[in-house]
Amino acid sequence: MIRNMRVNSGKLIRIESIDHENKKKTDLCFATYSYYLNSDAYNVFLQQISEEYLRIRQREQENLDNYINDESNKEILAAVYSNDYWEMKPAGRVTGLTLDEPLKNKDKNAMETIRNWKCGNKLQEKNGFLRQGVRYNNGRLVVPAKGSYFVYSFVDFKESCNRETGKPDIEDINIPLKHSIYKFNIKEGRETEVVSGLHPHKVSLSRYYNSYSSYISSLIELVAGDEISIKVMNITNIDYAENNYFGLYLV
Repeated sequence: MIRNMRVNSGKLIRIESIDHENKKKTDLCFATYSYYLNSDAYNVFLQQISEEYLRIRQREQENLDNYINDESNKEILAAVYSNDYWEMKPAGRVTGLTLDEPLKNKDKNAMETIRNWKCGNKLQEKNGFLRQGVRYNNGRLVVPAKGSYFVYSFVDFKESCNRETGKPDIEDINIPLKHSIYKFNIKEGRETEVVSGLHPHKVSLSRYYNSYSSYISSLIELVAGDEISIKVMNITNIDYAENNYFGLYLV
């Protein structure tokens, strides 16, 4: 037992005294507890707890298995797993942006990058999104991590035709329209074509214009910082901008 006492000098001193009766009781309780921990009764008690815990775990696992195997629950579980699974992986999708003025190009036969995609607050207007670190930068989607990515793109083309013959108003009809997905690696400092689609020109049945729809996709290995973009030949032929899109996701 510890007590504080103030003496005449004003100093506070501590005086320790031993309560022998309480000490005996404490020693007796400790000895009894130590004896119980080493007794057969305590070991039986632990075994009973362990067996009950295993029974509860087994019962919970059986209930979970029954729920999963129930046909009426499989569609619900599949939907929940699918949504959570894909939302945890890097993915991005952007849609076309309609401009007040038509696009212009310097060379009709040159491949040019489409940079008119909805981003920022307009991103979700046509089911666009950026998830888990994917960024949009000047017409490109930038991936945050290394892995196998599925990349895809859809573009509508429209070209004017001669009203008398129905043939496209182009210099060389033998050069097809081209739609490509490109990868840019900042370390290498160059772009490489991932996949492309070719669309031969045709005589228009309406004799006014031709329309083409192009969808391309591929599986590609990317590293963090790689950028994906879309290029087309004769960018002035891009039509129905809001229907166009491109995206990617980690598989």
